[in-house]
Amino acid sequence: IHPARASAASSITVVDPDRRIDPLLDPDALGPETERVATGARAFLHATDRRYDRILVAEMGSLHGAAGGMASAGVSYMFTVEGMADLWGALAPDGILAVTRWAIQPPREIPRLLATVRDVLDAEGVAAGTPVTPLGGLGAATPLVSRRSVPPQQVSAPVTSAAERSFDHVWAPPPPAPLPPPP
Repeated sequence: IHPARASAASSITVVDPDRRIDPLLDPDALGPETERVATGARAFLHATDRRYDRILVAEMGSLHGAAGGMASAGVSYMFTVEGMADLWGALAPDGILAVTRWAIQPPREIPRLLATVRDVLDAEGVAAGTPVTPLGGLGAATPLVSRRSVPPQQVSAPVTSAAERSFDHVWAPPPPAPLPPPP
């Protein structure tokens, strides 16, 4: 909710299947523009035709379970090709998808997530130039995937923002090559 508020979102939809958290959510803190939906993310995406400017998928659970190989016990279908395709399909034309995963060693989750996203983009016919910018910090990484090609000059914005918040910049598309002089 906080990232959406910080970016002055006009509406916020919080999707989580666990109704046990509802008593912990202060309706005044959520605000009137915040909708709370108690269902699974993929079920929600299949039931709505709305498109979103930003979709944030937060990592749930404990890093200890992921590092111990127990992550498969709580596997989420959201991180499959079909789940990523559902998220991609729910983005507005200028939408950005941010998916946070644990950054465990040896690296498994983030390369797997990036390969899954690439499979979805390939199936949609999206050129490889569409930015996928992984940012990391505090034991997690968050690839940002844009629905549209972002000019390379704008790629520096999330990199600068990440640095200001003590996150690591993992990778960004290189800056454009200089144009040759006119003949």
